Amino acid sequence: IIPCDITQDRPLGAYESKYEIILTSLCLEAACHSYEQYKMAVKKLVAMLKPKGFLVMFVVEEQTFYIVGQVKWKCLFLTSNQIVEAVKEAGLEIVELKREPASPRQQDRPIVSDLKACVFLAAKKLE
Repeated sequence: IIPCDITQDRPLGAYESKYEIILTSLCLEAACHSYEQYKMAVKKLVAMLKPKGFLVMFVVEEQTFYIVGQVKWKCLFLTSNQIVEAVKEAGLEIVELKREPASPRQQDRPIVSDLKACVFLAAKKLE
């Protein structure tokens, strides 16, 4: 696991390199404040992939907030189509995509987010 600040020009700092696989889970949609920033973040990750490398993503769909402890955090609202578009525009070919709708909320549980679905995506760099 390598620390990453996707909002920086060199997101990995001293760890900048080319990787065969990059995994991101519930990160970009929390770090980015606009769809344009999200697309740029995906492009930064792709730039760090070796040719024919893989980007594996676990993304929440249509979520605007999530709660950790007592703190409510904002989240970038993304549709499945936007996620796919960003990945393709970055020069990746999607090899697997799964969408799992959120479970209905149980009345006795507190609301911790408003997500509509979770998206698992694996994509391969074309060059």
